[in-house]
Amino acid sequence: MKKRILAAVLASASILGAVAGCSSNATSGASSTASGNNSSTAGGDSTASENSVVDTKEQGKVFNIYAWNQEFKGFFEKYYAGAAPLNQEDVDKNGAEPIYYDKAPGIPEGITVNWIINPSDDGVYQQKLDDALKAQSGAAADDKVDMFLAEADYILKYTNSDYTMDVSTIGVTTLDTQYKYSRRCIRR
Repeated sequence: MKKRILAAVLASASILGAVAGCSSNATSGASSTASGNNSSTAGGDSTASENSVVDTKEQGKVFNIYAWNQEFKGFFEKYYAGAAPLNQEDVDKNGAEPIYYDKAPGIPEGITVNWIINPSDDGVYQQKLDDALKAQSGAAADDKVDMFLAEADYILKYTNSDYTMDVSTIGVTTLDTQYKYSRRCIRR
């Protein structure tokens, strides 16, 4: 259940990825937390229904997120995981006491978030993502792609594939404040 909640929140937040900038910082890293239960991933069977029960026996404890730069990771750590102080620049420059976002829900116990970051230059990000998605069926539970970010110019390549699921199946609904083009991108 905890991994399903994480997937829902991250899927909602991935809309930021569709409208975010196009920096190309090329690094790969991991951000992790403690231990506990897990349930569902953001990637999965596109025929799942909102009321379906997910078999958790095959689920891992690592939530893999593919991105093309550090921007979404920064948002995630600041507003969701509560890892980055809101006043990071002041902390770094002046030694100020860090102030944390007090409403950050945090990563569920037992789930490790692993960031796979590849630059978007020369199609590297899409190629690495394509390779990882094609290897999903044979990958270990902790190595599967759970979530990935995509830009509006190529998101349909993924939303119209067998590698993704409709985000409404994990509880993501249309928001009044969402841009219409973002809504069209996430719907199949």
